[in-house]
Amino acid sequence: MERLGLDISSKDIILSLILLGAAIILYVIWLRFRPLAPKQSENVISLPGLESIPRETVISLLKKHHIVGLYFLHGTFAGMDPLGVGDVPLLKHMSGMLARAIKWQIRGKGYVEKNVVTDLNALVPTQMIDWSGENHHLGRLKGAYNLLLAISPSKNGTLLVIGHSHGAQLMAMVQHMRLQTDTGLKLLSFANRLEFDEKMLLAKAHALKLQSFHWITLGSHLRLDFPVPQHDFLCHFLNIRSPSFESDRRIPRGDLIQRIATEGSDFLPSLPKNIDLNRQLNQILDQGMSPGVWLKNMGSGVKIGDQGISFLLDYGDSGIPILGSVKSLFGHGVYFSEKAIYFQIYQYLTYRDNHPSH
Repeated sequence: MERLGLDISSKDIILSLILLGAAIILYVIWLRFRPLAPKQSENVISLPGLESIPRETVISLLKKHHIVGLYFLHGTFAGMDPLGVGDVPLLKHMSGMLARAIKWQIRGKGYVEKNVVTDLNALVPTQMIDWSGENHHLGRLKGAYNLLLAISPSKNGTLLVIGHSHGAQLMAMVQHMRLQTDTGLKLLSFANRLEFDEKMLLAKAHALKLQSFHWITLGSHLRLDFPVPQHDFLCHFLNIRSPSFESDRRIPRGDLIQRIATEGSDFLPSLPKNIDLNRQLNQILDQGMSPGVWLKNMGSGVKIGDQGISFLLDYGDSGIPILGSVKSLFGHGVYFSEKAIYFQIYQYLTYRDNHPSH
């Protein structure tokens, strides 16, 4: 390279070629695994984008549809014990510190903003249900038990449950338990081993069996089927960007976390005593931790619920690589802002008005 006046050694050239080759390989992998958008159908609806809906409009719709209870669920890592260490002294302190740091970082992203809960609670009893936030079946099952116990049945109207990310897995488990499906009964059979009262859970499931529920998932990759009886309603919201959902099905941006939280993406429980129990749940749910299954699923496209109505829209988060993605938690932390919550409730209730048969 001396003729060009450049001080470049053969080692520099070799290193540059290696880096270029690595970049090409990563690009090919990205092309292979970047998700496909689901095709349009009567159950998959694309919306122009997020809109500002007045709080009074949302409250009026909640009254009209006789919503008498509202429950919010956060997702993975956003809970009180993300490491799943329970009461182990030193580890409990570490997990608590991590939980507080995560909650500070995701305020308004992984948790509903406090003023929204306060405003809604003035009309209808509203709760933010906390669970450990562990990334495995066992942690989510314990969270589902707590959700089941927290729900208060009502003969006067419908209960609305809104779950972000893997919070929706808790919702699906509760649905199976209260409907006492084969899966639900198997999940309840773990209760005593997890220091819950199985008889109490069964009694609560029975009390909720005929309760009318509306379920909303936000940025969730449902890994368990979600039965929807006649008196229930299920819908999903997903942050996704594409010029055309029909002609351009390859989507490089949107909610990245939803796309990778597939079967196989779990962690093992932190405590050795829980590992075998968690493996047993694989037989009932899915392959929680399996790198091979996870890589296979990564290329299968954007996953939406097989049951219910799916709303796909651009939530307006920044598409700037790295910086913008981190700010919005890679497109996953866009669903719990005040604007998003009111829009999502408005959208699903308006859809109910226009499609009463659903």
